[in-house]
Parts: sequence; structure tokens; C-alpha cells
Amino acid sequence: MGSVVLLTGGTGFLGTEIARLLMRKPDVRIVALVLGSEEQDARLAAERAWSYAPDLEDALAAGRIDVVRGDVRRTGLGLAPAVHRELVHRVTHLIHAAADLRIDTAPDDLRPTNVEGVSNVLEFAQACDADHGLSRLSHVSTAYVAGGRPGEVPEAALDDRFGFENAYELTKFEG
Repeated sequence: MGSVVLLTGGTGFLGTEIARLLMRKPDVRIVALVLGSEEQDARLAAERAWSYAPDLEDALAAGRIDVVRGDVRRTGLGLAPAVHRELVHRVTHLIHAAADLRIDTAPDDLRPTNVEGVSNVLEFAQACDADHGLSRLSHVSTAYVAGGRPGEVPEAALDDRFGFENAYELTKFEG
């Protein structure tokens, strides 16, 4: 049995490129978590986002990519309970690439996605790990979590004492 990767943010620019790289591996299936008021809306959003990528369109048509309606801002990733249970049993890898990228808004407008979204993804990852052992969790973030700190910044030395240029940087740091 191959890998089943839950991908958040898969319809964004970076998420689309991650999906394209994953589809180069024949034993990988993707479950793309996509916003939508209905399942059909989520699938249409994915189809629109990937319309320039024939490889993703083909993978979607062939069933190598499943689209599920969800929302990282919500507990349980906003998944229907039955879908949540099923995915907890199936997902072997999780790539969290969803983010609110706006830099011209208040931190409280960004925190649901950039902070609470990380927490919700971690809870889902823990459920998968408790069920069968999650092989990997990858969190795509940004170099800007270093804020105004000059020079080289190792991950273990991140802090907020140098401040941030905007709410995006702050909330990505918090996440």
C-alpha cells in the first residue's frame, strides 16, 4: 500500500506545486482539503486552481487525488465526522501548506488560519499517529517568522523580541 498524503492549502500556488511533485511518485495518493460550502464546491475550486496543470487534472480524474471539503480554521479540520474518522485511519503523511497571506490586515483576522489552523492540523496529526502511526508531518511556513532579527537565525533561536513588519509575520511566528 502506498502513501496517503493529506494536503492543506493544495489549491494555492505553493500547494499546487507540492501536489505536482507528489504526483510524480506512483505510489502516492493525495487527499486535498479544500474550502467550500459543499463537496461539489470544493472539487470545483480544485479543478479551477489546477486548470493550468494537466498532470493534476489527470490525477484528479484518475482518482489519485481526492478532494474533501474542510477548513483548517475549524476543529476536526471542519470535516464531516465520518470523513474525519476515515481519514484518521488512512492518512500516512500530512503536509500543512494552508495560510492566510494578507499582510495588510489585523492579526486577529489572520489568527484563525495561521495560528488556530496549525493547532487543528496538529490535533488531526496526533489522531492519525495514535491510530496507526503518522509517518510524517510537514508544516510549510515562512522565513519571515524571524521578524526583524538580523543575520542568520537558527530555528531553535526564534523569538519575538525583534518585532515583526506586519500581521502576517506575527501570526506565522505564533503558529
